[in-house]
Amino acid sequence: MSKSRQVLNIQEVQNYENLLVFAKSVVDGFYSGRHRAIHHGAAAQFKDFSPYYPGDDLKQIDWRLYAKTGKLFTRRYENETDMIAYLVVDVSASMAYHGTNEKFGITSKLAAALAYLMIHQGDKVALILVSDKLEGFIPPGGTHAHMMKIVRKLEEHRCKGKTNLGRALKSCQSMIKKRGRLVILSDFWEVHQPFFDAMDLFLHRNFDLFMMHVLHPDELKLPNLDRVRFVDMETRESIQLEPAEIRQAYMSEIEKFEIYLKQMCQARQIDYSIIKSDQPYQRALETYLGVRYGDDV
Repeated sequence: MSKSRQVLNIQEVQNYENLLVFAKSVVDGFYSGRHRAIHHGAAAQFKDFSPYYPGDDLKQIDWRLYAKTGKLFTRRYENETDMIAYLVVDVSASMAYHGTNEKFGITSKLAAALAYLMIHQGDKVALILVSDKLEGFIPPGGTHAHMMKIVRKLEEHRCKGKTNLGRALKSCQSMIKKRGRLVILSDFWEVHQPFFDAMDLFLHRNFDLFMMHVLHPDELKLPNLDRVRFVDMETRESIQLEPAEIRQAYMSEIEKFEIYLKQMCQARQIDYSIIKSDQPYQRALETYLGVRYGDDV
C-alpha cells in the first residue's frame, strides 16, 4: 500500500487563528448576517461582535460601540446557528499531475486547512469529492473527530477518472441541503457552459460560491525542456513535441481560458482565485480570507 500524504500541519494552521481575528470583518462579510438564524435565549452567552450587514437584526446593534467607532456592529452569541461550508474537491486524474510538486497535494492541504479554520470558528463543514461523478461524501460536522475524518479522506484518496464537474455537481444537489457556502477546488480544465448551469442551480438557492483554480506552473507556461511527450492524464492520449515551439500559442490560449472563467464568474458574482501549486498553501488561505497582496505576487 502506498504511503499516505500528510495534508495538514496543525501547528502551521493554528498560526492563522490570529489572522482570523484581524480579518474578522472580511470573514463575516463572506458568511454575512443572512447566513445565520439567531436564537437568543435568556441564558445566551455573549461571544463577540460582527460588522453589521443589511438584513441583520437591528436589535442586536451595539450602539455604545457605534458611538466609539462610528461603525455598526452586532452582538453575536454562543448559540448562533452558523452556516455550512461545502468543500468540493476535484479528484479526477488531471489533479494528480505533480512535476516538481503535486497539484493534488496543495489542493488537499488547502481543503484540510480551510476545514480546520471553519470548524474552529464554529461552522460546520462537509467534504465532497468529485470527478465526472460523486467519488466521496462526508456530511456536515463541526467536531475534532469530524475534522479527522476529513483529513483521513483526503490523505487516502487517489485521483482517477475523467472530469465533468457540471454533471457531478448536479448529482450532489440532493446531498447539499442547507444553504451555505460552496468552495470548489479544481483545475477546471473541462469547465464550459454546463458547469455554470450547475452553479446557477446553487445561486438560485442563495448559496455563496467560491472557485479556487489550482494550477501547476507547468500548466501555465509548459515545462522548460527540449522535447517532451505530453500525455493526457484522463484519456492517455499522447503527443511528442518541443514546448518552445508552442509555448506562446499555448500561453495565449491559457490567458483566454482564464478571461473566460473570470467573466463567467463576475457575471454571476462568484468569487474566483487562481492558486499556483508551487506557492505556500497559506497564501491561498489568505486569499480566501480576503487578504490582499501586491502586484508582485
